[in-house]
Amino acid sequence: MEENYTASYPALASISVQLSSAIASIYLIIGNYINDVVIFFLMSVQACYQYIF
Repeated sequence: MEENYTASYPALASISVQLSSAIASIYLIIGNYINDVVIFFLMSVQACYQYIF
């Protein structure tokens, strides 16, 4: 039983590494998207202020 566990441990480690890298790339994509949305929102708010005043 223990031999089986130690044999499957490297596969488990590689799966967790792949999972963490996938999560990191997803966070990067979401972060870039949110950044663009925030910049667009700020620019539109600034344009509204310039239009009002």
